[in-house]
Amino acid sequence: SISAQKAKWIHPITGNFYQIDFETQTLLENNDGVHWKKIADLSFEEIISKDLIFGNRSYQEIPIPGSSLSYLLVNCTGQVYQLDRTNWVLKRIDQTFFRGANCQSIKFLRNGILYSFGGYGFWQSSNVVTKYDPINKEWASIGVKGEIPVAINDGISAYLPSKDVFVTMAN
Repeated sequence: SISAQKAKWIHPITGNFYQIDFETQTLLENNDGVHWKKIADLSFEEIISKDLIFGNRSYQEIPIPGSSLSYLLVNCTGQVYQLDRTNWVLKRIDQTFFRGANCQSIKFLRNGILYSFGGYGFWQSSNVVTKYDPINKEWASIGVKGEIPVAINDGISAYLPSKDVFVTMAN
């Protein structure tokens, strides 16, 4: 059941807090740290209630440049949702059934493709790079060039689109 389930995250550009109340199908915004205000009623497509995870830091939004769309990713699961702020539809777009090996991975958009790097799970950190394949609706491991750390977890990491470089330290 989706009763009492809520997804919360911080928008990476505005810094505002957002929350989806799955029971009432509403999207709420908080820009002052105290008050939540309803900004939309949502329509759900392909949402599987048993796959939803409750948590304040379990969700990450990645806006798609030049559109009203964003990816909404769920930590540790590989789940990929698409949030459309024009018609207020939240749609699950993956068919992933994956749990636990990519918790706290760094997720970023590079040339229109979603990537995930590193993470923690099954009692170890990893340096695996995956990309989301929208045709197969799954994540696929890929090879990368350059010096790759043994693990990417608990450090400071970022993708710098202006230089097309991924930087990580203190892992």
